[in-house]
Amino acid sequence: TLSAVSGTVPASVTVPADEYMATFTYTAPDTAVTDTVTATLGTTSLTSTIDVTAGLAPGLVINEVDYDQPSTDTAEFVELYNASSSTITLDGLSLVLINGSSNSEYNRFDLTGTLAPGAFLVLANSGVTVPGGVTTITIPSNSLQNGAPDGMAIFNTTTEEIVDALCWEGAMPAVTIAGAAGPFSLVEGTATTEDDTGAGSLIRHPDGTDTDDASVDWSFTTTPTPGSTNTP
Repeated sequence: TLSAVSGTVPASVTVPADEYMATFTYTAPDTAVTDTVTATLGTTSLTSTIDVTAGLAPGLVINEVDYDQPSTDTAEFVELYNASSSTITLDGLSLVLINGSSNSEYNRFDLTGTLAPGAFLVLANSGVTVPGGVTTITIPSNSLQNGAPDGMAIFNTTTEEIVDALCWEGAMPAVTIAGAAGPFSLVEGTATTEDDTGAGSLIRHPDGTDTDDASVDWSFTTTPTPGSTNTP
């Protein structure tokens, strides 16, 4: 049998015949902790200590994107969502925009402050209406390129790691982010085949749904909801 003090492990693991070991998945908690995992067979127990580091923004996802409007793109927005149970520190994170033609960064917007559990942060053109109380960062019109393909990532500039990513109208498995060793992939599982046809947005539904397979996690809606619950 298996047990952990803070994280999550399966109740047991089977060691195959003529083998000395077996693998299992340990799921860490959201916060920094020194955890103990114990494996017990009969009256014998073995323990292992795991140091869990509180990285920047566990559970922060790109939740909704409207990158194209029917005429001039003056209502673009990107909605971020804290899908974790803890407050997230945004300092050191940037929303990086990637050009699919060159597979390289063409712009970025730095994030700062904190984001409460279940809260939204919206980066939007000045004409986008966002509910009161939602943290908003104003970005210029025509900030988001329209695809075939293009993409974006929440990037941890401290660890040089992607926190979450999305590409649309094609896969982007090897891109360059300025000042960071790469390449980086914007594809989680299989790239989504959904695209913003100009009168809607791409969404996760329910909010924060993240199976690490973009083809499952993303859909198109004709009802954009910047800063509030996504509507399919």
